[in-house]
Amino acid sequence: MDAIPPPTTAVLVAAIASGRRLIARIDRDLEDLGLTWGRFHALVVIDRTNGWIHAGALARKMAITRQSAQMLLRRLDERGFLLWKVDPWVRSVRLTTDGARILAQAYELRRPPHRRPWYAGHLPAVPPPDAGGLA
Repeated sequence: MDAIPPPTTAVLVAAIASGRRLIARIDRDLEDLGLTWGRFHALVVIDRTNGWIHAGALARKMAITRQSAQMLLRRLDERGFLLWKVDPWVRSVRLTTDGARILAQAYELRRPPHRRPWYAGHLPAVPPPDAGGLA
């Protein structure tokens, strides 16, 4: 079996550009809620933790630095989306009801409206299943 050659530089550059365009589109969609892709992602990770999470764990799950995670937590806390638990060795967070509400609203934005596929007008008409007279 032949080995698959590594992707070319052009393919990698196109993939990175595509990812950046996708994040920019998501940022535009979330703008009315006052969220960005990073803040939305943080809310999702915190919500899926099913308990308390600290900045270091959030950073690992999001593949960002602890400092970036701390900044995200600060921004979300300013909006009232986080509840803090302070232990002597670590500070942890979970979502408030406002945080869960804004996350639910953001999920609704991600759901695209139903559209007919481009080829729908080219398909033959199909009779309903009971129109064949089978009893």
